[in-house]
Amino acid sequence: PAPAAPAAPAAPAPSAAWVVSATEKARYDSIFQQMAPDGGRASGAKVAPVLRRSGLPNDALKAIWSLCDVGGAGSLDADWFSVAMHLAMRSKKGEPLPQVLPPEYVPPSAR
Repeated sequence: PAPAAPAAPAAPAPSAAWVVSATEKARYDSIFQQMAPDGGRASGAKVAPVLRRSGLPNDALKAIWSLCDVGGAGSLDADWFSVAMHLAMRSKKGEPLPQVLPPEYVPPSAR
């Protein structure tokens, strides 16, 4: 049979590349460990000062938190902290924050 025509791009599959690069992840993991996470999670009280160092306005920081604290636990694990930092750095460069987290932002551990 003839090869099928290429399909239109769909939403990333679970194996889709994560938007956080390995280099970024290593840097963010180091910052995460400095916060002395409890049970593998860092509370909002620990994460907030780190995110504030980005210089972003509070409404942007709240939007980032709401995108990353998906379970409403009030804390982030290392992967979601990396997503929060990635969003903060992109926003700092002038890129708009997404209203809904695109699939490639979801950590592989949460897919």
